[in-house]
Amino acid sequence: MSDLSEYRHYLGILAWTDAEKKKLKERMKELEAAEEEAYEQITEALGFDTDEEDGTHFGTIKGKKVVKYVQSHQNRLDQSVLEERYPKVLEECRRKKTYHHLEVL
Repeated sequence: MSDLSEYRHYLGILAWTDAEKKKLKERMKELEAAEEEAYEQITEALGFDTDEEDGTHFGTIKGKKVVKYVQSHQNRLDQSVLEERYPKVLEECRRKKTYHHLEVL
């Protein structure tokens, strides 16, 4: 066990930053909910009635483009399928990562 008496100030900083981060997380939830609502309203209003071939949709106000919505696609690796069909390959490709966590009690 290590005596951290001379580091008491830093423990206080860690406790303070932890409390502040909790407040920010709550605020982020509020902001994300507002963002999601606005996103849903705008994408619904766009209606996707466009002749453009690339999947790009524009919204306008008084003829000026104010929003652009682009549909894109992404290919991702389904690790569960790889693990089921090729477990040896998956094991060969794994890499270990070490994380550290300090908790102020």
